[in-house]
Amino acid sequence: MRIITGRTAILKSAIILVAVFCFGFLAFLGTANNAAASASGPSPSHTNAPLEDNCTACHTTFPVNSGGGSVQISGVPVNYFSGQQIPITVTTSDEDAVIYGFQLTALDSNGVTVGTFTLPTQNPPTMQAVDNIVGGNTRLYIEHTVDGLFTNGLFGSNSWTFTWTAPLASAGPVIFYAAGNAANSDGTPTGDHIYTTSAPSSPATAASISGKVLSPDLRGVRGAKVTLTGANFAVSTLTNSLGNYSFSSIPVGQDYVLRAFSKNYRFSQQNLTLNNNLANMDFFGQE
Repeated sequence: MRIITGRTAILKSAIILVAVFCFGFLAFLGTANNAAASASGPSPSHTNAPLEDNCTACHTTFPVNSGGGSVQISGVPVNYFSGQQIPITVTTSDEDAVIYGFQLTALDSNGVTVGTFTLPTQNPPTMQAVDNIVGGNTRLYIEHTVDGLFTNGLFGSNSWTFTWTAPLASAGPVIFYAAGNAANSDGTPTGDHIYTTSAPSSPATAASISGKVLSPDLRGVRGAKVTLTGANFAVSTLTNSLGNYSFSSIPVGQDYVLRAFSKNYRFSQQNLTLNNNLANMDFFGQE
């Protein structure tokens, strides 16, 4: 157990009480919202996603996105691959704020949560997962905890990083929605700025394959022919002076046979199902 003594303990206790009130007030409305949340974080379903409100439901002083700050979602790729693990960072910024919070969800076109979230191991944790029923579907949210409000001596912003794992089967376009709270920590829900944003990502329709063609003593084989064939699909290329080859814009979700040919060596074919970019698809020569 961490023990804080003297003036530091009194100051931090006061800030936590303020944080619980400012950021956790909506959690006490959980019965009406059918929400599952802790008073140490915001009530779920306030990311400004479809069928959702945002944190101005409680922090009513300013209209949403009217301050000089922002909330940003970093790391969302233009295209995601099935099963891809993607680090996502949410940053709430405002030079006039004292503490910061956030809430994020990822939804498909039907408003259903897509993929899974993995939080880093932390002691104490700065993030938590909560859920709620919206439009008849369970939505999952990642948000700050009380310990996630603090910036460790930095001023003007706070960031939280976690991992989103894309579903194994394509879920179509996905939109990440986030709300950020830049609070003045005055003990009331007034005077705080609320920001919202979103970031889209679509399933990848094509991927790349690359590797080397090597001799038995692991030297690159120049001018070897490499072919990739599938149903109604065939491409070929020659290796460069280092034995490297690559294919791009290959349709995903299909089965392929990868082969290499050389005058001096034999190579075993490789059978694969392409769902992601594949590197190091190397061939090793046999006499």
